[in-house]
Amino acid sequence: MPRFRSRYSRFVTLMKYALPVVAGSVLLLVVVWPEFKPKPERFAVGISDLKVNVEGGQRVVNARFTGVDSENRPFSVTADAVIQDAKDGVKLTQPKADVTLAGNSWVAIAAPQGTFWRKPKVLNLVGGVDLFHDAGYEFQTEEARIDFRIGAASGDTPVKGQGPFGTVDAEGFRIVGSGNRIIFSGKCRLVIFPIATKAGGAK
Repeated sequence: MPRFRSRYSRFVTLMKYALPVVAGSVLLLVVVWPEFKPKPERFAVGISDLKVNVEGGQRVVNARFTGVDSENRPFSVTADAVIQDAKDGVKLTQPKADVTLAGNSWVAIAAPQGTFWRKPKVLNLVGGVDLFHDAGYEFQTEEARIDFRIGAASGDTPVKGQGPFGTVDAEGFRIVGSGNRIIFSGKCRLVIFPIATKAGGAK
């Protein structure tokens, strides 16, 4: 019994010193560990719904890219699937882009296929592009290029559009001035609704 008590006393004494050391180490780890984690950049890839599908080659499913333009306005690009294409480019299946423009207006763009270059923040869309502006404009074209850095979009294939003003057919388009202007290029045909003319005259 005396030997047991002696061992117990040594154990208690050891715990008096060991427990504070362990507790201090855990606390230090909790405080210091976040400093070793990578800092989020202004451009990131959402990972909450990411999955890796290895059937038919490795690809990422349900990806979301986010960032800001030169005026600190947010944008996002989502895709059903992503495959690495070039050094900085990725091929997207069913890409969709949401872009905030000047005056807090926005544009939503969708296409069957696309390629996104992350560093220059440029998205090329092909296969039939649908563009929706929150002011009520809708455009369809075969291909389009979006430069997220300056909030611009363009296309050099025939484009059809409609909106509160009427309808338009052109050989290409440019969205410039962070969405303030839409310029149609090539041969253009514009049909203006009578109500739009009256509204313009009332102003």
